[in-house]
Amino acid sequence: MASGSKSGNRSDSLGGNMKESTESDPFVVRALARGLSILCLFDVYHREWTIDEMAEQTGLLRMTAYRMVRTLESMSFLVRDSTTNRYRLGPATLAMT
Repeated sequence: MASGSKSGNRSDSLGGNMKESTESDPFVVRALARGLSILCLFDVYHREWTIDEMAEQTGLLRMTAYRMVRTLESMSFLVRDSTTNRYRLGPATLAMT
């Protein structure tokens, strides 16, 4: 569950400030980096997230997070629980392993 510790932006634990590195490199696709920042939130301790939680943790605007999540959902990287409106990793992530 994502209701664990929310002590700041989780992108810091993923190798530094993702925003700084993506903005300073002209060859980085910012939209892809934003989508990956959402996927990087999911781990063994944070298996489910709401859109609001994902927006807060990544620093994305809620509408941007919503659009990224809907895109990831349409490609089966995320799956939404229709009862709780929480998202978890989808079957497309398993195909990557």
